[in-house]
This record gives sequence, structure tokens and C-alpha cells, in this order.
Amino acid sequence: MPAPRHDPPRRRWRLRAAGAAVLGLALLAAARPTASPGRAATVRGTVFDSLAHAPLAGAAVQLASADPARAFGASVIADARGRFSFADVPDGEYLLGFQHPQLDSLGVELPPRGIQVRRGRSVRADLALPSAQRLRAAICTASGAVGAPVLSGLVRHADGRAPIADAEVIAEWLEVSLARGSAPVTTRPRLAVRTNAQGFFALCGVPSPGMMRVVATTGADSTDVVEVVMSADGYQRRELYVGSATTRFLDAAAPPGDSAPWRIRERRGDGRLTGTVVFGDAEMPLAGAQVRIIDGPHVRASARGEFTLTDVPAGTRMLEVRAVGYYPVRMPVDVVSAGAPVRVAMSRVRSVLDTVLVIAAYPDDKLRSGFADRRRLALGRFMTSDEIARRRPVATTDLFRNMAGVQLERGPDGDLSLYVRGIFADRCLPNIYVNGGQMNNLDAETLDVLLPPDRIAAVEVYSGAMVPAQFQPGLNGCGSIVFWLK
Repeated sequence: MPAPRHDPPRRRWRLRAAGAAVLGLALLAAARPTASPGRAATVRGTVFDSLAHAPLAGAAVQLASADPARAFGASVIADARGRFSFADVPDGEYLLGFQHPQLDSLGVELPPRGIQVRRGRSVRADLALPSAQRLRAAICTASGAVGAPVLSGLVRHADGRAPIADAEVIAEWLEVSLARGSAPVTTRPRLAVRTNAQGFFALCGVPSPGMMRVVATTGADSTDVVEVVMSADGYQRRELYVGSATTRFLDAAAPPGDSAPWRIRERRGDGRLTGTVVFGDAEMPLAGAQVRIIDGPHVRASARGEFTLTDVPAGTRMLEVRAVGYYPVRMPVDVVSAGAPVRVAMSRVRSVLDTVLVIAAYPDDKLRSGFADRRRLALGRFMTSDEIARRRPVATTDLFRNMAGVQLERGPDGDLSLYVRGIFADRCLPNIYVNGGQMNNLDAETLDVLLPPDRIAAVEVYSGAMVPAQFQPGLNGCGSIVFWLK
């Protein structure tokens, strides 16, 4: 079923209905007498970004007479603090509005503001982008989801940045349902829309606050599957740049203990991305950080924290930065011609002092469930809480890096998945169990969110031929990973 097309209300102000009127009258004003004699006033104000809660710099502010018979029109550019001013404005009624690149991706009508100048008195008139609440109400009314959280923006070509009509935009996120006495149930809701003639899209009814994965495609070109975090106010704007990439598969060395090589995917292009990695409140440069485009090229940051990635696929991509002692950072970046350098701020992993050890008698679920017995049989690989702590993992998936028989790989859909060796295949998606209950549809990154390392008491990892019966649903021949929580 084709994705619905979202045609938002026109954003062209009624000031543009006079469009040429505003600019045209500004030119005619020099050729014809304008005001009636008397004192002239000043019209000043500030353009404010209600979404960023900050002044909007660089807006083109236009002032035009509301009376077509009077030829007065002028235009100024708001300064870095969003301030603007018109001098020598005669008495009369006027229309005041502004233009800014951010308006192109909002998808709503922004009418001009009417003001009056009387007796030469100066007038203060502020302008603003609509608030998140107003945008949600305006954008999602046509879809029937009035006031629902919305992700909107424009889909553009990475080469030239022209908007793309009829591109498909898909969003997907994870929902976990918890019921007393039963294992958690996970689902992946999905929304799909197509851009209108101006390249605009709106996804209404997305989770807020929350994280989702978004991809835009047109023909054979696409963005990466990028992670978008929705804020609590229920509105997020995101430009998506579509570009091409060349994909190839390479043989990689297997982890210790494995004989067969793994296949990894690599994507290349003709793009270039520069930036700086910093840390701390003073934003000091972080030397030696590992910087990479997911499934693409990688480099290390220089002594000044600077990096340059070449042969990057053009378009919106996922950047990952890692450094020892710092939390990893994943963020979407736009690889476009003449793109601005990116700045990646990293946070130190907090050091935790040794805690007081309290020994108490209580039933241990993992021991009661046979963990110790299975460990003595040595049919799989086992980690206790002490062993997990010694590894100092930042994320749960770090426990499986370089583990024989286990591989972390990102698939074509952008999901990072865990693979183990099976009976009928060199690798397969393992069955996941938490406290003895099976959990389906969990990729590696979801495990990192749901099961942080400090909550894990023990882990059992089995290949396909060694799985105990209680951790092998049916006879699919794949391995299993079992988590026991504290």
C-alpha cells in the first residue's frame, strides 16, 4: 500500500500574496513621493525562534503599507540577536512579516502582522516562529491526529540541496509492554509518508519524548537509518539529505577461537566530513578518538581533536565516536557540499567508588534456575557480575565484542544485531532470554537500552548445538543468549 502524501497548508504569507507587492513597492517608493508631511517613526523589534527559545538571526524582515495606494515598502536583515529596525516610517497601517530558511520546513501558513504608526510615535513589534503546540495543531489537523507529536521537515538532494518530491520517509520505534506475571512484549510501530511537491513531509503520532529510526528514500538513493530523538514538547524538525553510496562486502578476521571469516559491509561515496571532538565544560580537544561513519570510513582524531573523513557517502548519515573512558556518541550528520564542520562533545564515564558490601541471605534466581550447574558443564560461555564489572562495559553489547562465536554487525535496515553460530548456518540471530522469559524482536541497540550493564547479574551464551532445552524454542538450530538481572 503506497504511503500517504502529506500536503500541508501553504506557508506563503498573505504578505507574499502581495509578494511582489512588498519588494516591488520598496522599489517604487524611490520613484514616487511617499508619506504625508509630518514626523516619521521607527518600527523596531526582535525575531524569535519559539522552538529553540532563542533569537532568530538572519531573518529577512519586510514592512509594507497595508494600503495598495500608498507606495511604501522596505526590507532589512535581522542581526545576530534577531533585532531589526525600520527608520523614517510615515503614519499609516502596515503589514510586517519575515522570511527565513527555517520557514521552508515548517509547513504552516505564517500570516503577516498588522501594525499602526500614529503621530510619528515609534512602534515595537516582535515576530516569532510558531510554538511547538501551534505547529502540532496546524500540521497534523489534516491527518486527523490533531495536536499529536510530529516530526516534519524537507527531503533534499545532497548534491545541490534541491527539494525532492514524492520521496518516501519511514519512521520506526520500539514499544515495550509490561504485564504482571508475564515476559515483556516488544512491538515496532511504523509510519510512512511521501513528500509533497515542495519536498515537505510530516510524520504525525510519533513517540514523544522518545527515540525513533528514520530513513528517506527516492529511487536507488537513500539516507542512512538515522536516530532522531523527539523532545518532550512533541515537535521536531529534521532536514533529510538523500545521496548515493557504493556498497561492497569484505572478509574480516574472525574473533579468537573462530576459524571461518566474517563478512562485513562497507559503504563508500565521494563526500567529505570534517569536525572536532571535544570534552568537558571547557570543550578541550580530545586526541585519539575513533571517528567513523556507520558502515563507512573511519579515522582517529588528531592531537587537536580534529578529524577529516573522506570517501563518505553523501547524504544524512550516522556518525559514531568512541574514546576510552568516555561514553560513546552516535549522531546524525549531513554530508553535503560545502557543509559546516561538526562538533562532537563527549562525556567522561563517571568513576564509581567502591561500595560497602552487605551480605544477606536471599534466594538467588539465577542459582535456583541452574546457572551454577550449567556453568560446571561448560557447554557455553558464562559471565558473573564480577566478571562483567572487570570488563568495564559502557554498553551491554560491549560484553560480546571479540567473543568467539559472536558477531556484532549492522544490517541493511540500519539495526545493529548480534549473531551467533548455529547448527544449520554459519550465523543466525540468537534467542534472547531475560530471567528465563523469552524476548523477541530485540536488536543489539535495544538490548543496550533495556538492559544496562549495571543491572546484569550474569550472562550465558550458547551456540546452536549446545543450547539447553529450556532456552531453545522449537528446533531452529540457532544459539541463545540468557541474561539474569540483579
